[in-house]
Amino acid sequence: MARCVWPDGVSVNVVAWPLNAATAVFLVAAVVIAAHATAPAAGRTWQGATSANGWPVLAEGEAEHFRIEGSTLSVRLTPAAAPVLLSVAR
Repeated sequence: MARCVWPDGVSVNVVAWPLNAATAVFLVAAVVIAAHATAPAAGRTWQGATSANGWPVLAEGEAEHFRIEGSTLSVRLTPAAAPVLLSVAR
């Protein structure tokens, strides 16, 4: 246990281990979240007939690839939806 003296002269006893334990827990959680968020999606493809929100999943020939401006990513959109969604995104 350490004694901390504030500039106004008030002193309090300080126990360091709860702060260190909480810091360690938050640090581990932050590392796990960051690792999960940056994990590559390579090899994972959606196998269902509809997406998670209920939209139909199209075959490769039914959609076109569009590059997202300012990014190395691309999306697959139907030719009819592409102009609308790309103009909204801009």
